Amino acid sequence: MRSGRSGSPVEEVRDLGACSPSLSALIHLLAPFHPFILQEQKGAPSMLAEVLLLLSGHPSSLFLPSPAPPSPPKTLLLSPHFPHLHPGERATLNALAHLAFLYARARGFAQRVLARSRAGVLQPSKTRGAREGDEYTVAVAAEVLRQLRAWEELVVRTEARVLKRDVELVAEGAFVPLSSLLAIFSGWEAPLTALNALIDKLILGPSPSAPTDTPPPDPDKDLPPPWPPGPLIDLLSSHAATGVASTSALFTALSHAAQALLARHLTALLTSPSPTSPLLLPSSPTTSSSASTSPELNPIHLPSSIPPQTRASILYVARALLTLRAGGRSLPREMTRRHGEVLRALGGRVEDRIGLAKAVEGVREEVGQWVWENVLTLGMVREAFTGLASYHLLLSGDYALSLLSELSRLLLSRVLRTTRSSSPLIRARDLNLALLRASVGTSAEEDPHLERLSFVLPSGPIRPLLPLSSPSSSPNFDSHLLGAPLRLSYRIEWPLDLLLSPGDLDAYADLFSYLAAVRRARERVASCWLALSNAQRLRRRWTGSGEGGGEERRRVLRAAWGVVRDTLGFLDTLWSHFQTDVINVQFNRLLSSLSSPAPAPPPAPTSSSQTQTTHARYRSSSSASSHPALPPPMDFPTLRALHETYLAHVLSGTLLSTPAASSLIADVLSTCERLVGQVERWGGDVLPDLLSEGSLAAPGEDSEGLVRERARVVGEIRDVRPRGWV
Repeated sequence: MRSGRSGSPVEEVRDLGACSPSLSALIHLLAPFHPFILQEQKGAPSMLAEVLLLLSGHPSSLFLPSPAPPSPPKTLLLSPHFPHLHPGERATLNALAHLAFLYARARGFAQRVLARSRAGVLQPSKTRGAREGDEYTVAVAAEVLRQLRAWEELVVRTEARVLKRDVELVAEGAFVPLSSLLAIFSGWEAPLTALNALIDKLILGPSPSAPTDTPPPDPDKDLPPPWPPGPLIDLLSSHAATGVASTSALFTALSHAAQALLARHLTALLTSPSPTSPLLLPSSPTTSSSASTSPELNPIHLPSSIPPQTRASILYVARALLTLRAGGRSLPREMTRRHGEVLRALGGRVEDRIGLAKAVEGVREEVGQWVWENVLTLGMVREAFTGLASYHLLLSGDYALSLLSELSRLLLSRVLRTTRSSSPLIRARDLNLALLRASVGTSAEEDPHLERLSFVLPSGPIRPLLPLSSPSSSPNFDSHLLGAPLRLSYRIEWPLDLLLSPGDLDAYADLFSYLAAVRRARERVASCWLALSNAQRLRRRWTGSGEGGGEERRRVLRAAWGVVRDTLGFLDTLWSHFQTDVINVQFNRLLSSLSSPAPAPPPAPTSSSQTQTTHARYRSSSSASSHPALPPPMDFPTLRALHETYLAHVLSGTLLSTPAASSLIADVLSTCERLVGQVERWGGDVLPDLLSEGSLAAPGEDSEGLVRERARVVGEIRDVRPRGWV
């Protein structure tokens, strides 16, 4: 039922006609039309005029909400007090009423959102999140009203055509077919239906599974709770991805409205950021001043279309500008103005991945270059590179050995715990304590870089088990030290984070896991060699120059010595190649490039199938650089390119970037682990004691069964072939 009007339907329509001369003329003109326009003298208003008023958004007593109150209405249906109408006419009128209901609901929703926003301006906001969320829902609501103007203009044009007795609409100048009227407005059915589905989702609020810091929904069910821009833009973009052109155009416009507001926030963040920017995570009142210059992006305030690399660049620039601001410095005004123009040139299209990435990367390069010229020094860069090479690339050999020993001791103490008070779990704090203990008595004992190192357990605290390597398609060396994923992280602070990206730190962590696994395997095999030597020396105190027993014992021992000798030789050669021919050469070349203006860095390896040896690459690189050329100045892009090339050559030279080679090395390490573990379970010797092998067995019993069993195990280890071995 209509609200705010009383009296008969005829009086209501006449009142509306008095308010609008055009509607009054339309009512009197259409009153005699038949069959779907009821005659006024029969006590009913003009049905066509009522329909046009309904399509304009006015309520009508001739169309009732369905379902009936108190249930929320989902459509409008013609009143059952018109039994004389044809079923086809009734169905057409109900279809028009449904379109009018969808339009009125969308328009009313947008108007209520805007009214709430205007009312909130006069009152202090209770929460920061509500104010931010309302900004984007208000932008979408305003765009909804702009898009619905096309519907309103269509209604006005239809009224004008009826008044002018348009021959294409008014048949024979006497009546208007309902089918023609429905055909005019049926093109809006898909957009309005999708728009009302969007309204339902907005009222429900963001998905509970998505991370959000917005307050609980509004108690008024007809109003949406605050929506962060990230989920909102993703929702609008998903609705725009449809084959219906009108629906796609509508939701694209809504998405662009939200993106335009986000683009303004991004421009402000990248030109004159504030710690209270809506795109940054809010800091608590107890946050220190140093933490306020190292903010983090609020993940729910960026749509999923922005890739991680672009997000890292946005945070990169924001941190740099905030730190400069905290120190009383700022970028030149001309540079800031130019950055703003570049970002505004995107036209507010945040979902333009290529355009946004290009603009943000350009801003990052200019900011990085200015910081390199005014803040960052070569000494800071050289110190950071040295620390990463010493600990992640294991150039500090004494500390690397001490750390591996400390981790082994920690693992055994958890596996062989004898008291109930000791925890069976290995936590991150235990590993970080091992980092400090390992430095005692080494060259790293007083190194300040140790404070930046920490171990990370991606799977959380673990119950230690002896590391068992299982075959996999892609080698992962993170589990070789503890039998569970373990990564060494390096904490960097501004302005070094302008140079070292998260991807670079991940590469260093991968190299540490890889090199530590190789070094650990080498030390384990060396300890196995030492155990076999001690066992043989002890045995020959009683057997003289022989091994005692039969020929089978000599063959088993000879085979075991051969496996250990070959394995240790391979690991020694591999480790020497990694450290001497690859890491040391590349690291010294990087430091020499930092000491003076260096030529452009050689291209990084691009294919894992290259067969050129490391020494050949070094000779070709040296010969190419011997040609006289004017070296360019050491600018920030050149510095980053030098480091990226250095890191790429290390990854390539150590074979970590070659999946086929790294898989073979992983298989070799697994074989070494099996060999050493088997010898340890045998008590540090391949041969059993003469008494325990069965030398005192009764006649007819097998006296060398234990020796043959060990010979079989040694033979399996000796004849194992890695996956992919030809």
